[in-house]
Amino acid sequence: MRTWVSVPIIVLSARTMENRKIAALDAGADDYITKPFSAPELWRARFGAARNAPAAKMDLGGLRLDP
Repeated sequence: MRTWVSVPIIVLSARTMENRKIAALDAGADDYITKPFSAPELWRARFGAARNAPAAKMDLGGLRLDP
């Protein structure tokens, strides 16, 4: 994916095995979040703890985050 995409890659998975997480990160993922997770965890831990809540929609390539 890195050859044609420059946006952050976050893997969301139910797989909790450490070797799977390491493999995803080694393959180029920027982060790995294990399900279940909450929306505040995803936003604050992955997009900046300094912000309590996003003020507006955020577009990342073809992805739109709409809080």
